[in-house]
Amino acid sequence: MRADRVWRIPVSRVVCQEPRASLADSFWQVVMKKLCILFGTTLGSSVGWWVGNKFGFMTAFILSIVGTGFGMYYGVRFAREYE
Repeated sequence: MRADRVWRIPVSRVVCQEPRASLADSFWQVVMKKLCILFGTTLGSSVGWWVGNKFGFMTAFILSIVGTGFGMYYGVRFAREYE
């Protein structure tokens, strides 16, 4: 196959999409998503550390990591739900 060949997509395969939001709207959506992730990770890791600290330092560290993961997941989920 030649490298200079142009690929053409049939018109029947083109999917119509809704018009995109303006660049400013997109920017603020990204900022809000990142803030929700930041808040979720902070809250999740704090709760994990607080619970794990009763059993020892390493348990607190591991539960803090797990809490960070849950916080990221629910932060993204919250941001997508309220876009």
